[in-house]
Amino acid sequence: MKKSEVLALIHPVSVQYDMDPLFLLALCERESSCDESEVRLENGFYRRYSRPMAFLASTEVLLSASYGLTQVMGEVLYELGYFGGAKDNVAALIDAYMAKPELHIEYACRLIERIKKTATHPRQILLRYNGGGNPNYPTEVMNIYARLCREHDRTPAESPV
Repeated sequence: MKKSEVLALIHPVSVQYDMDPLFLLALCERESSCDESEVRLENGFYRRYSRPMAFLASTEVLLSASYGLTQVMGEVLYELGYFGGAKDNVAALIDAYMAKPELHIEYACRLIERIKKTATHPRQILLRYNGGGNPNYPTEVMNIYARLCREHDRTPAESPV
């Protein structure tokens, strides 16, 4: 998607969650290059958490992948209630999720809100959003955010989330 299209999707959700839309756009750019069809298997998560749970192999893989503009993991979608508490029919529900990029933004904001219950600084929030595996991740997102603010003639917010 074009950044302008992603920003249009972001705006109503950013208002609802009181988050800077350019920060959310930076997250989308870092996670998926603003590609709503992006899917990535998180191998470490799969080996450590999903495989030992002994679901059907396809469900294990689907829950261990990250999806869409914001790369929210299937397991996190489950934790945030997207699957309605059931882990059957995961493939159809993931297809439905991928068909609605606005859900990618919604569930990223829900995840950030959950993280904000235990972390307050944007760096901490971003580390937890990313799972902590990349210590440079917060700097990468905040650098993109600063660039987007310059491109939109804005001063970056001290705490955009």
